[in-house]
Amino acid sequence: MKNTVAFHTLGCKLNQYETDGIRELFENEGFDTTNFNKKADVYVVNTCTVTSASDAEARRIIRRAIRTNPDSFVIVTGCYAQLKPQDIANIPGVSLIAGTNDKSKIVDYVRQIKTRTTGTTRTLHRLDQPEIFVTDLGTCDTFDELNVNRFRGLTRAFVKIQDGCDLRCSYCAVTVARGKNRSRPLSNILDQAHQLVENGYQEIVLTGVHLGSYGRDTFTDKIFLADVVERLCQIEGLRRLRISSLEPSEITDRLIELVGEYDKICPHFHIPLQSGNDEILKKMRRPYRVKHFRDKIQRLAEKRPEVGIGVDVIVGFPGETDAHFQDTVNLLVELPICYFHVFSYSVREGTDAAKMPNPVSPDDRKHRSQVLHQLKSRKMREFHERFIGHTVDVLFEHRRDKHTGWLTGLSGNYIRVMAEGDDALMNTIQPVKIERLAQDNLAIGQIL
Repeated sequence: MKNTVAFHTLGCKLNQYETDGIRELFENEGFDTTNFNKKADVYVVNTCTVTSASDAEARRIIRRAIRTNPDSFVIVTGCYAQLKPQDIANIPGVSLIAGTNDKSKIVDYVRQIKTRTTGTTRTLHRLDQPEIFVTDLGTCDTFDELNVNRFRGLTRAFVKIQDGCDLRCSYCAVTVARGKNRSRPLSNILDQAHQLVENGYQEIVLTGVHLGSYGRDTFTDKIFLADVVERLCQIEGLRRLRISSLEPSEITDRLIELVGEYDKICPHFHIPLQSGNDEILKKMRRPYRVKHFRDKIQRLAEKRPEVGIGVDVIVGFPGETDAHFQDTVNLLVELPICYFHVFSYSVREGTDAAKMPNPVSPDDRKHRSQVLHQLKSRKMREFHERFIGHTVDVLFEHRRDKHTGWLTGLSGNYIRVMAEGDDALMNTIQPVKIERLAQDNLAIGQIL
């Protein structure tokens, strides 16, 4: 009987991609994947550490796996594992801890442990003391390859092209957890993309910790993000290319030109803002100012008027006054931004922001977060309403809406659309005329 393995992912799309890569490695080793809520021989928890709440959630999920099967082999990896391996090791029932640049080696570690502890590779048991494999990222130059060829249940494929971050934002612990910027060889990116297209994927999403820094670590190659985008756009059979999060300072003139030149590039960008006030941006050590951010947003909107732009915003950063916050609100109202992710500032041990004076009270942070969530709902609805009566191309997913039973998918500019249709239309891109919006801003349309 085969061993079973179950996965739980916390955090970003990059973490989700890497979980799929680990899953493929386990399945190639002969494991069967099962639901995380069921009893399994092995549990893999891929953690996030963007906030203290993320750390707490990771501990809760780890303990849940141990309760589900106390004899299981529990593996913890990801950013929290990289930064706080000993905290995780103190949780009774954890067997293996792997850092962010050790994910591709997890199955090798498991194989070694099985052989050493049981004399066979057929059985696997909980260890009395966890084994820790955490690479020091301070001098790490290697890109941890996890080549994923199939994404279970997804119509969109993801390709990791970059890891690490050379920015040192004063509030962020992720740069420590992921190490310095490391770029994946272009040939490996293209090989994976070609394989994904052969496997039937029509949309590829580029992912990484700091996409815009691609190529800055390989001084001799002179290949940057725009080069990767252009080469991918030339792949026959690839219908869509979506770029995930990009820093404002890394939206280059050439990249903007490519957005206008290739219809394959989805008119959808997620661009971290964090604050609409220059004084706060300086304290955060963000590499841009409001004028620069405004310019990049406006240029993208001029190049592709249908563009959907999302941003990240932090409320309650130390020293943020009501006036500073109002600057952020005013900027979000002014610019053609259709959604934003709102984060209440969270103290991260070891960051410079953790030592800054004038902390914002929890009540003020909560109030500011509520204000932005209300504004987000309004901005999103206004953006979606622009397309009522218009036709958008929708990539329908391998599932139906659980309430209506209709097909559901995303437009190029990231509008969630539902329409009646046959299963044969799943994983196809279809023109849909948007007729109305539902209460939750879902677009309802008719396939043409």
